[in-house]
Amino acid sequence: IIIVNSLSKNLGISGWRIGYVISSHDIREQVLKLNQHIITCAPTILCMYVEKYHHKMIEHTSRQISKLLVKRESVKKYMDKINIQYLSGSATFYFFVSIEDFPGTDNDFSNLLLIKNKIAVVPGSAYGKSTKRYVRLSIGTENIKTIYASLNKIKKTINISKFDRNALLKKIKEWNY
Repeated sequence: IIIVNSLSKNLGISGWRIGYVISSHDIREQVLKLNQHIITCAPTILCMYVEKYHHKMIEHTSRQISKLLVKRESVKKYMDKINIQYLSGSATFYFFVSIEDFPGTDNDFSNLLLIKNKIAVVPGSAYGKSTKRYVRLSIGTENIKTIYASLNKIKKTINISKFDRNALLKKIKEWNY
């Protein structure tokens, strides 16, 4: 058995990257060899902080996590209600929303949504080929009312039958300063 996990988001320290591996000694040694070539070390001060305050961090963030899971379930039910398709998940602060019916690319969709509605999403293609007909929508910081209103605008944008890519590109150029 090999367990690989992250402390960063689980403990509310997402700006810092730190994780762990639980496995046999031989497996850990191989993972360490690979890790040495992928990333540099986690900051010493962060390792010391997490070691000292791990249990307190869990105590303080468990309420936030519980609230986020309730919020996630509410958003999921709302998307089901207004017939927005998404990839299922159970414990994240984001959804991958399907834009299958949108006539352009995920980049087109993201740019159009930002320019017309001031809603920022991440094109799914940033996460690989399997999510290129999706956008990533974060629900972490916005209130539920704003999320619902944004989902209604996202639904309208998904359902448009055509858009002018040249006009969109022109608008994007105007935004670049």
